[in-house]
Amino acid sequence: IIMAEQVKPLSEKMISILKFMQANEGSHLCADIASAIGLESKSVNPVLTALVKRGLVIVDGSAQRERVNKKGETVISNYKTYALTENGAAEVLAD
Repeated sequence: IIMAEQVKPLSEKMISILKFMQANEGSHLCADIASAIGLESKSVNPVLTALVKRGLVIVDGSAQRERVNKKGETVISNYKTYALTENGAAEVLAD
């Protein structure tokens, strides 16, 4: 008998990210998602990775943005952009 793998329920952070993305079509940078839902990028990034693994979100490209490095220099960095999959867009989220 093959046991179906148990899928953990969505976490609060996952639900917050999906709700934001469902309400705001298109591609989003992690930093923009984090800012919109009131969290730091470093806490949103692993959640986005988990949503990608679940097939609810995809990495759909990259965008460039200026940032200040540790030396105080302004540099341009590349960041991944994320978008909902059809499954992510269709996910019914409880309030």
